[in-house]
Amino acid sequence: MKIFARFTALVLSVLMLANIAACSEKPAETSQSQTSAVTTDIQAQTEETTSAIASETSEDEETVPTFTMPEAPGKNSEGLEFEAIDKTTAKVTGLGTCTDTKVVIPCETPEGLTVVQIADKAFIETNVTEVIVPETVTSIGNHAFRYCANLTSVRLTDHITSIGSFAFSNCLNLTHFVMPAGITKISDSMFMGDLSLKTIVIPDSVTDIGYFAFRDCQSLNAIDIPEGVTSIGEGAFERCKSLEFVKIPESVIYFGHHAFSSSGLVSLQLDCRLITAYAFYRCRKLEKVVFSDKVVRIECGAFSSCEAIVDLAIPDSVEWVDVGSFANCTSLTTVVVPQETVGNNKSEVFGGCKGVLSVNGKSPKEYFDNWVY
Repeated sequence: MKIFARFTALVLSVLMLANIAACSEKPAETSQSQTSAVTTDIQAQTEETTSAIASETSEDEETVPTFTMPEAPGKNSEGLEFEAIDKTTAKVTGLGTCTDTKVVIPCETPEGLTVVQIADKAFIETNVTEVIVPETVTSIGNHAFRYCANLTSVRLTDHITSIGSFAFSNCLNLTHFVMPAGITKISDSMFMGDLSLKTIVIPDSVTDIGYFAFRDCQSLNAIDIPEGVTSIGEGAFERCKSLEFVKIPESVIYFGHHAFSSSGLVSLQLDCRLITAYAFYRCRKLEKVVFSDKVVRIECGAFSSCEAIVDLAIPDSVEWVDVGSFANCTSLTTVVVPQETVGNNKSEVFGGCKGVLSVNGKSPKEYFDNWVY
């Protein structure tokens, strides 16, 4: 504010000088000596004000905020193909004659129809590298950008409420993705085979992760599954070899077979009630599993062939552990398990676990009458 006040004074001083100069060409009642004196005084004030502004600007330099303007989306792509949905809206159906690799989808067609959809297979197997979707679009169809091997950037708005199955699958160079805030489901196989995908932001609005949604996303190294997700589909994160940690929230009621099998998980926290069959099968790096007291059932093969687990503590809340749930966990040495949890299955739960030394503080043969491995 000080700077602004002094700057205003400077401007006023300059204006006064200009006014005196203009008036000097006209008859004036003021003598030349008086005019000269006033001019000299104003010039002195101007120099003083300029010096003060420079000084205060230097002192306050770090407190002046700077802003970086966001990159403009660029010119709308021309030559795209559209198809009318009704009298006022349309969907983009393909590249048409457009040769752009950076595709900026317009809000309107050349005929003035509002673009509200990206059609099924609209850009499948094309050479697009970047796509910018306008706020008028609310849905993206099945396979819309599948096999776009050069696609590296996707800019969506929160107006999008649905994205179809396989929409971005096999996009080999896509590394990051932010889901729109209005999305409630990550559709089946949406990102399957995206070998370079490292991070994805999942909004709190999502309740359902479809089957094979991230299967073979071998670079995916972190995933935050928000509280509110109720279903994780079959094979959703299967063979995500770089994924080292995941927390399954309490809200998850169901996740399908092989949901995380053959992934790179090293540690795992489970707050859900049911752990389905083969959910973590062959997670060979998995060392630590933390069960909360919300878990009540572990189905067959859920952790079979998890060869790095050494210690296992199953909480009292678990009512049933099925056959082979921890089969072939060859590094397992210590087990803590509720007395009645394994029911009649007994040692079959731990078949092939040759290294087990202690079950609830006793030897396996002492604890299980029919201990075999």
